[in-house]
Amino acid sequence: MKYDYITLEYNKIENQLIKYLKTDYAKEILDQDLEFDFDSIKNRILETQDALSSIYKLGDLPISGLTNVKDKILRAKSNGILNEIELNEIVNLLNISNSVKKFYHDLLSYKLDIPFLKDYILSLEEEKVLKNSITLAIGEDNRVFDNASRELMAIRRSLKSLDNRLKSKLNEIIQTHAKELTEPLIVQRDSKYCLPIKIEYKNSFKGIILDTSQSQTTVYIEPEAIIEISNQIESFKAKEKKEIENILKGLTLLVSASSDSLMNNFINLTKLDIIYAKANFGKDNNYNIPTIINEPKFNLKSARHPLIDSKICVPIDINID
Repeated sequence: MKYDYITLEYNKIENQLIKYLKTDYAKEILDQDLEFDFDSIKNRILETQDALSSIYKLGDLPISGLTNVKDKILRAKSNGILNEIELNEIVNLLNISNSVKKFYHDLLSYKLDIPFLKDYILSLEEEKVLKNSITLAIGEDNRVFDNASRELMAIRRSLKSLDNRLKSKLNEIIQTHAKELTEPLIVQRDSKYCLPIKIEYKNSFKGIILDTSQSQTTVYIEPEAIIEISNQIESFKAKEKKEIENILKGLTLLVSASSDSLMNNFINLTKLDIIYAKANFGKDNNYNIPTIINEPKFNLKSARHPLIDSKICVPIDINID
């Protein structure tokens, strides 16, 4: 069989088909989609026929943007913790699943059924509770919302209050120590607020030196007057990190509980990606879907080699009975 692949230059055909795939995982498993028995091959052809019919009616399947979430689902099932980006990828999987189901129902409204693709699509689960739980906790910017938990909201309120106190104190210092500053600016070094102090005042200005400018004319000092507030901020940031971890852990447990249906969605969407890639590949190249029979003969009409430019390739008829 490997010899047949080489002789038929299947790898070159596959490389052209890959360009039509929208998901990375589909590219990984494309070789696994090969079938060798008559019934399976016939079924694959009928799937492609359904896909082509739907493309002519409504356009392409809305599957773009699907990321490979297989490992994330497995990690959640194995008691790992997904981060904000990964949880939003789960939401994206569910959104695409819903879009594909809507696509199918729109086809039905146009009196077009796709029976050989129906099982792939109707098996897609919505998982509304899971999706709502994630979207209520994490924004599209992958930031956990303040109201994701009461604890997080209280922590962030405290952080905001402390941050305002710290900046107010720094502005007060800027006003009273203007002559000692290189510039009247609040800057950050190592995630700490500090002031740019002229080098000649580095010993008289009370605080912790965090950095020195390349020109050696400025030192960046965290004023002594704000150190206590800074330490409180660091403490609350640690609490914030811990609470976010708790929120992510809880959401990951929900993913784990729905892991089987999520994996089913991902695998079926990937299979649909391959099917629609074949249909689009054939459509763009004006290929015809063959009628196959389980007999050792074939009849090709106006056949041309798919790797030769159609503008120069001369079609031929081949009949072997």
